[in-house]
Amino acid sequence: MVLVSDFARRFRLDRVEENRLRKLLGPIAKEIDLLRNAGR
Repeated sequence: MVLVSDFARRFRLDRVEENRLRKLLGPIAKEIDLLRNAGR
């Protein structure tokens, strides 16, 4: 499990995308779920 904020920083996602992932998955999620749902 990873913090969405750490994931966003590591993959250089902007604030809008980070907030979208946080709303979708919550503050902590599995990395695979974050990768599947990231906008890039």
